[in-house]
Amino acid sequence: MTDLSTLVEPLQRELAVPGDFDTVFPNTTEDGLTGTLADGFAEAQLDGWFPNVTLDLSGATPVVTPDLSVPGSTLVVFYASTRVIYAQLRNLTSLQRYKAGVVEYETNQPATVLKEELDRITQRKKDLWRNAGRQQGATTFVFDSYFARSATWWPGVASAYFSWFPYEIWC
Repeated sequence: MTDLSTLVEPLQRELAVPGDFDTVFPNTTEDGLTGTLADGFAEAQLDGWFPNVTLDLSGATPVVTPDLSVPGSTLVVFYASTRVIYAQLRNLTSLQRYKAGVVEYETNQPATVLKEELDRITQRKKDLWRNAGRQQGATTFVFDSYFARSATWWPGVASAYFSWFPYEIWC
């Protein structure tokens, strides 16, 4: 079971420079971010992720069962951050107009930057889906002897940190 409130800090780091989140988003509460994470999880399910994972909204904070892997948690953060950036794009009104004689020029720099960031996150989600499809059926790791000797963790633990859990990407 993963409490989505544990993903608030990673979401804050995705949306702003570490330490500047409260300056960039002064009116945003942790409860609001937790709700955005729940919405991001639900959107990820609509896209085909987490087919065997459930979202429980009945408690004090949203919880998903069974646990999310590290990549699964990161994907939820990507989806949630996309939702926040979409909301920012809808609320921007910083159009600048320049006029010199008959020539006029308009620019909306913040919207352009946010649009580029949104495109980056959207492409990253597509890449993750493509890469996850390649991992289907691969539940074991093969290590050469050098890698096995140099690793500081047990191979069985590695799969929990570097791979999707099977129930996150296929039925």
